[in-house]
Amino acid sequence: MIWKRVLVVPLGILLSLAACARDESGAGLRAEDPNAVKVGAIIPLSGEYESLGSTQRLAYGLAQEEARRQRRPALKLVFGDSQLRDLRTERAYRRLVNEDKVVAFVEVTGNALALKLEDLAARDKVPIVSGIDTHPRLTRGKGTYFFRIVPSDATSSAVLSQWALDQGLATAAVLYDQSDWGVGLKDSILSTYRTKGGSLPEDAVIAVKEDVTDFSPAIAKLRALSPRACFVALVGEQAGRFVKQAAEKGFNGVFLGLDNLAQPPFLGAAGDAKTRVRLVLPTAGKSAASRRFAETYREKTGEEPDLVAIKAYESYLVVLSAVEAVQRAGKPVTGEEIRKALEGIQVEGLTGTLSFDRYHDLRRADFDRFTYNAKGERIASP
Repeated sequence: MIWKRVLVVPLGILLSLAACARDESGAGLRAEDPNAVKVGAIIPLSGEYESLGSTQRLAYGLAQEEARRQRRPALKLVFGDSQLRDLRTERAYRRLVNEDKVVAFVEVTGNALALKLEDLAARDKVPIVSGIDTHPRLTRGKGTYFFRIVPSDATSSAVLSQWALDQGLATAAVLYDQSDWGVGLKDSILSTYRTKGGSLPEDAVIAVKEDVTDFSPAIAKLRALSPRACFVALVGEQAGRFVKQAAEKGFNGVFLGLDNLAQPPFLGAAGDAKTRVRLVLPTAGKSAASRRFAETYREKTGEEPDLVAIKAYESYLVVLSAVEAVQRAGKPVTGEEIRKALEGIQVEGLTGTLSFDRYHDLRRADFDRFTYNAKGERIASP
């Protein structure tokens, strides 16, 4: 899933943190690290999703600062600006791999974009570690060089489905957009909810276009079916509009979702209907390192770090730890050797121990369950 952010990181902060990383133009590289291992990040640094990429870039900078404080080896970050567009992403990938010679990626933001690049990454033997891409096919398909430190939608959907059934929500519908992510989440929900005993018939599987703003036809169908709950596979403001319109037009059930219902644009658009939302999120860290990161992040931005920032920070740490493992073994730092190191790695991150199963998914993923109060504050739920 992609978490849209409204955070705008001040330019001065980005410039100061970019002193240890190279951007597309090649500016900003620290002269004292000429032999640093090059790793890439293909993220949106301009356009509609610029704030998302700014959050990620800030988190990478904080991870680099912490690594230097601990006297760990430097990684030279090379950025590609995808704008979350196919052609820009592929061009950025080619440049970073063929010209800049990066040996790994700390991120390729966007499920559809990562799905398009996974075969290229396997062919070029350049591993990708993602803290944001959740499509199940990325790890259960051909992604031998794709690793993720965020739970897949298959895992999250199973937890959400069980929670729904535990609350007595035995009948449901699912409303989804027709993006790669929306279809993937819908498929995961259908599989897990039905397998666990929930009733979700085919006529309760409702597709909408990615740019729709009036949900009246979908809501009419939802009201006719009258399920106890509706799984929402929409993003941000669009998800909020649907929830608000459905509540206003007489749907009396609850709305179920994942991180897509945890975004500020969703809360702003959902209005009072947000109190009928139930969502499942990966557990936030409670370690000393997590508290230190949150404090530093607040000092830089005046905001609390969200999962985008936390997972970007952890992604950098995982790749750095793999590089260190290769160096300690006295082997050349290549993409292939980094992949091997990643498969056996165990890193203490902000959210707990990070390690991978045979599919390159997280070996363990813990979740918290929430509702919202009238102010839009998340309330922990059993």
